[in-house]
Amino acid sequence: MLDVQVDAGGPEGELISLFDNVHFGADSDTLDDLVAVRIDDYRRDEVQRMPDVELDGHPAYHLAGWSGSDPDRRVEEFGTVHDGRFVVLTLGLQRGASLRSDPDIVASVLATFEWR
Repeated sequence: MLDVQVDAGGPEGELISLFDNVHFGADSDTLDDLVAVRIDDYRRDEVQRMPDVELDGHPAYHLAGWSGSDPDRRVEEFGTVHDGRFVVLTLGLQRGASLRSDPDIVASVLATFEWR
């Protein structure tokens, strides 16, 4: 069961989502276990695990690739455990519009993310 989900969309089809949940079905709270649960959501997509990153000082996994159902949509997902909760930040970016106008958008989100 998902406890909190917040989404925002942009004029060019960009999407940012934040999920906050007590449990995603992982056996533990390691990044590897979280990825094992989340990667199933991308079965049809060309998404792979990238090098881990940090979300405001917390280690986080990074999944990235192109959507299988919408080949013009880039998926970037970051997940971690914060205060005992699984938190996932997902960005959906259009190949032509958002990525061309701001190719550093993912890096800028990571650099400015803060826990509140």
